[in-house]
Amino acid sequence: MGQLLTLFAKGIMCNIFVCLAVLIGFARRTVTGKVIGIILPISPSCRQWPLRVE
Repeated sequence: MGQLLTLFAKGIMCNIFVCLAVLIGFARRTVTGKVIGIILPISPSCRQWPLRVE
């Protein structure tokens, strides 16, 4: 049950990071700002990909 809760929490955090990246992408005016603003919030969640249950 603990692993399922951990995966659920990680999924929620990944979705929050993706939503944050979308908002930052809309807020920036330059292409460079958009790319950096999109990559930075998503990169911590990609470090744990794929999510596995052991």
